[in-house]
Amino acid sequence: MTNPMKRTYRRRSVLRAAAFGAAGTAVSGVSATERSADGERTEVITGHIEDDTPNWRYVPFEVPGGIAELHVSYDYNDVEGNALDIGIFDPDGYELGNADGFRGWSGGARSEFFVSRSEATPGYVPGPIERGTWHVILGPYKVSPAGIDYEITITMRPGDPGPAFVPDPAPTGPLDDETRWYRGDIHLHTVHSDGEYTPEEVVSFAADAGLDFISPTDHNTATANLVWGRHARPDLLVINGEEPTTRAGHYSAIGLEPDQWIDWRYLPEDGELPPIRRGGARRRRLHRRAAPLLSVQGLRLAVRLRPRRHDRGVERPVDPGRRAVRRTVGRTAPRRACDPGGRR
Repeated sequence: MTNPMKRTYRRRSVLRAAAFGAAGTAVSGVSATERSADGERTEVITGHIEDDTPNWRYVPFEVPGGIAELHVSYDYNDVEGNALDIGIFDPDGYELGNADGFRGWSGGARSEFFVSRSEATPGYVPGPIERGTWHVILGPYKVSPAGIDYEITITMRPGDPGPAFVPDPAPTGPLDDETRWYRGDIHLHTVHSDGEYTPEEVVSFAADAGLDFISPTDHNTATANLVWGRHARPDLLVINGEEPTTRAGHYSAIGLEPDQWIDWRYLPEDGELPPIRRGGARRRRLHRRAAPLLSVQGLRLAVRLRPRRHDRGVERPVDPGRRAVRRTVGRTAPRRACDPGGRR
């Protein structure tokens, strides 16, 4: 049975390309497999990354039938400035723009993660654990002259797959129809990437700060956009976003559909950004669905909503008593492992 969350990702891929284009290589590495009496299977893959390695390395591993949960952890020689990011793609593939196969990304924020049909570590996509060839994606962000030695441990646990994950995105209705200033934050990170706070905590902080809207923009993953409905408030508009973080720079894309994911594995010479810029050229009103908007990083702003043309002569000043959102909402978290439940 297809997971509804994964099905929506499949129809919302933004970037498409015939070739990989993401300067990546698929490398098997050296592996050793152990099986326990209860059917649990553990595979350890080791490898080495030279300082001239392409931006992405795809490490394949085989998943048999009947697996209910995958748990992945990794370690590397974190010396001389080495930095190695991680994510995962399922048997649907890892080509540039392939939202079908994308199952999550945590960059360097976590040392382990899990995925299952019912739930997953924040930043990863719940869904069926399909039989076939999966790929761990490694992103050597910084590589010392001596290179990076890595070890990936993959645990495959059989059992009841559990119920399918049910997305719960934020409501898309209007904040209100009044022409006035609206205060919000369009650059926030949660535990779904390298932020320190859960979506529930972010909503609470935004309410305490008197914000009217927020646009969470987690790095390279949009999984938080499918759970904001659990924490929605009638007086706070959540605008779906993502921060595509490429090897040549990063930007915020706001005004996305809840199930929309933007790939980030390209460079300027690949020519993939112009189509997004054209699609995001129109302005987005707070109470209407429109194309994605590219934003300047780190901007806290107030926006005047003009819902009707005959109201355009009306302006109201920003309430000086309303504070901007706490900067701790977007504070970067220390690198740490997730707990078995996938929460902080």
